[in-house]
Amino acid sequence: PVTGTTAPKIGYLDPALDFDLLSERVTEFASFTATHNVAGTPAMSVPAGRSESGLPIGAQLSTAIDGDATLLQLAYQLEEATPWKDALPPVHA
Repeated sequence: PVTGTTAPKIGYLDPALDFDLLSERVTEFASFTATHNVAGTPAMSVPAGRSESGLPIGAQLSTAIDGDATLLQLAYQLEEATPWKDALPPVHA
């Protein structure tokens, strides 16, 4: 996964929240991508479906260091198989 849940409601990750509560929420929501940021390994998020309410759900794909070309080739193949550029959620900007 890319995140622990679909997009949270506005204010759920408000920087003005108590630090411990905000830290817990951020960790719960966005802990999956941090490993690749720290390790420096190539990773990307691609569309992988929609929630029951129509929000996009992402899948994180990763590879070994210097495997960027493999990820880009995979993204291209996924886009060819299931185009997502025009698939907008019910509410979007």
